[in-house]
Order: sequence, then C-alpha cells, then structure tokens
Amino acid sequence: MIDKWHKRSAADSFAPSVDKSLEATHRSVPVSQRTPRLSRVFHLRELTGLSISGVGPLFSIAATAGLFAQKAGSFTLVALLIIGLPFLCCSLVLRYLNEKLPQAGASYHWTRVIFGERASILQALVLTLGYFLSIAAIVVPAANYVLAILDPSLQQSQLAQLSAAAVMLVLTGIVLCLGSKPVGWIIKIFLVIEGLALVGIIVLSLVHLFVHGLVNIHPHKMLQTQHNKSVGLSVPVFGIIVTAIMAAPILDGWEVDSYAAEESILPRKDPGIGGIVGVTVSIVIYLVVFPLLFSQVSRHILVGGGNPIVSWGAQIFPADPSLLLLPIITSACGVLLLITYILSRALFSMGRDRILPNAFMHLSKKNVPSIIIITSLGAALLVVCLEVFAISLTGFFTMLLSSAGFFLITEFFIDILAASIVLRRSQDRPWLRRCAYLSVFLLAGLIIGFLMISPEELGKGVDIICICLMGLVGLFVAIHKSPGQAVTMIFIPESDSIEIGTAGSQI
Repeated sequence: MIDKWHKRSAADSFAPSVDKSLEATHRSVPVSQRTPRLSRVFHLRELTGLSISGVGPLFSIAATAGLFAQKAGSFTLVALLIIGLPFLCCSLVLRYLNEKLPQAGASYHWTRVIFGERASILQALVLTLGYFLSIAAIVVPAANYVLAILDPSLQQSQLAQLSAAAVMLVLTGIVLCLGSKPVGWIIKIFLVIEGLALVGIIVLSLVHLFVHGLVNIHPHKMLQTQHNKSVGLSVPVFGIIVTAIMAAPILDGWEVDSYAAEESILPRKDPGIGGIVGVTVSIVIYLVVFPLLFSQVSRHILVGGGNPIVSWGAQIFPADPSLLLLPIITSACGVLLLITYILSRALFSMGRDRILPNAFMHLSKKNVPSIIIITSLGAALLVVCLEVFAISLTGFFTMLLSSAGFFLITEFFIDILAASIVLRRSQDRPWLRRCAYLSVFLLAGLIIGFLMISPEELGKGVDIICICLMGLVGLFVAIHKSPGQAVTMIFIPESDSIEIGTAGSQI
C-alpha cells in the first residue's frame, strides 16, 4: 500500500488541485477511529511564528555570548556561518521531505520510511537525546533569570533554583496540555514581546555606537585561547569549530513546523516554509546582534559569567537594564515550550508505530499527547534535581548538557542523508540534491571535529560521553528484535486519515 501511495503522491503532492482541495477535505472526510490522529489547526502564519520563536534568539544570545566570546572571540560570526550554512540547506531539504511525507514524527518518520525500522530506532534515540537534553539545558539558566528579577540573592539557593525550574516546567506542561491552538496564541504573544525587545536593543545600540563609538577592545586579545597560545595560532581554529557545534542549539527549533505538519491545515504545502523563514531570520539576527554586542561590551565582562544582555543594557539603557530580563525570560519560555512540543510529537509518532508503549499514543480530550508531555517534563525535572543538588555530578551534567548540540547535528545529518538518497534515486530537483550533498559533508565534518576538539575546549570527557551514549544507542539498535513485520503509520492529507504501510519502503 505504501509503495502505491508514494507513487501517487510523488506526482500529486505538487499539484495545485491537491493543495486547494485540502481546505475542504480536512473538514468533510472523517478521521479514522482506529488510529489516533492530531487535529489540523495551524495556518502558515502560525507555523512561521512557531519556527521563529522556536529558535529563541534573545535567550540564545544571553545564554551563549560569553562562551562564544571566550572560545571564538571576534571569529564567532565565522562559527555561526559554518553551522548556519548547512542548517539553511537543511531547511530547504526538510521542506522537500515535508511535501512528500508530512507527519508528526518528522525526522523519525522520514528515516523509518526511507531506511527502515532499525535506522528509525537509531534516529528516535538520537532525536530524543538531543531534545531532552535541550530542555534541561534551557530551564536552569531560565530559572536563574527569573530569580534575578525576583531577588538576585535567591540565585545562590539551590532550593530556589529548583523551585523556579519546576514552576517553569509545570507551566509549560499546562500550556501544552491545553491544546495546539492555545500554544499558537501564546507563541504569538511571546514573539511580539521578543521582536519588540530585539528591535529596541538594536536601535539603542546603534544610537549609542554613533554617540560614543566602540568600547576599547584589543582584537588580538579577543582571539586568544589557551590552546592557541601554546601553538602560536592567531586564528582560534579549534575554538571556531567547537563554537559552531555549541551554536547548533541556538540555531535549532526552527524545524518545529515539520513536527506540526500533521496539525497543519495544508500539510503538503505549508510545513517547511516556516522552518526556512525561522532559520533565515535567526541567522540574520545573530549576524547583526553579535558584532554590536562584542563591539560595546568588554571581553572580560562577557566571559565573567554574568548575563551579557544585561551588561550590554547597562551601557545602552542605563536607566534600568534589568528590564531586559523580561523579554529574555519570555524568549526562554517560548523555546522551552516548543522544544517540548517537538519531543512530544515525535514520541507520539513512535508510540503510534508501536516502538513505544501504547500509552504514548494516547490523546487527551484536547487531542494532545498529554501522557508524553507529563512524562517528558517529569523526567526533565529529575535531571534538574540531580544537576542542582548533586554537587559531585555537576561537572558531569555540564558536559552532558553540552553534548546536546552533538546529538542535534547527528539528527540533522541522518535526515539529510536520507533525503540525499531519495533525491539521487528520483533525480528530482538537481539544485536541492547538491544542497543535500553539501549539508551531509559539512555536518559530518562538524561531528568529527567536535569529537576531536571538544576535550580540549569543553573539558575532558565530553567526547567520551558522546561516544558512549552513541555506543549504547547502537547496541540497542543492534540487539533490537521486531515482533513481526515493522509497520509505519502514514498520514494521508487528501483523505485526512492514517494508513498502515511497511517500514523501509522507498519514496
């Protein structure tokens, strides 16, 4: 059935008549009662908003600017372009995959259809690790920003940190369990607040720059790292590579519209477009903001461990720079909400394909996978507890959370590898096939470079943690035994239904 459907959809998925008919069919054709199906509620404008907010530019800058200044200095823009180029290519390729196979599982689902069951389990584990670690890496600094507004002295209290993180996770769970439409509304509000804050910061910064000029920064000092001094390098090559990997999480989240494909009103037309807009907007923002920030805030302040945005605000908005924490927290909440959204939809798809317990495909009265949402956020809270209270494990958790970028890049690598095979066999869109090949090459280089350089730049053991986790993933995949013929649930927008297909069938 899946082969027959793919042959039909390859020709029909681009037909205007199919796209125009979806507005009617998604209402008139009843959804299958046997297989859980998400509601179609998102227009293109909502999908685009999700993708932009999923990157969380303001929070990302606040969380990483100090580390980027330390590792890559004024070459941070080079590192951002190194990771930004393959991600931009990825967004174009993922748009193609969304046209062919729109589904809530997105990356996991594409791998299952193209490569088969074992590869899909590998992708499922890599995807889960990447996004789950991202949740834990976001909530702790975001909780500290909340405490900084309430009472800066509370930042020294482990109980206060845990309480603030728990409140953020609980609120995230409540919003997600209310349904997809409320998520879209709240994200719009967050996006407006963050957008206005970014525009205000850039304008104030340019005015300050025009009036006062640059901060007295010595460029050669901005480029020095311990390793570069020892080998006499003037360009921090290793720092640039590690920064590119660490920048993966701040250029991630734009793919949320792929995971919302099954909830899109036009599933073959809209998903993927928002991702292209999201990654493009985030790259442009970073290319504007980072040079302004580095030119107006001294390096020793940036790497001193404080909030770079607040330090910046003390110069460009000295009246009350702490006000900048409010849009940063809003940005963090948006990222936390959408990263959890991505994880919940992917796990829902895995449950529907029976590689996870049946409870994972359960939908609540609001038609959302509430059990998955609660379970994921509960597990994240447990990790936060260990990170906050287990002082002896603090270093381990720091390195573990630093590896989130590694797993996110690995996930994209598998996606683009799958798309490259499909594009090569179909001989469809030669320019897109070249984009896919370029992305595979660049992402593979970043993965290898991270494993080679991360012990020197991030701490001994980061590479071992990544290799061990990937080894465990590979071992699980190798010993996995399917109870029978592996199937995958195929979402067919034209009939607004779910059909059963065989895993591993080619598009």
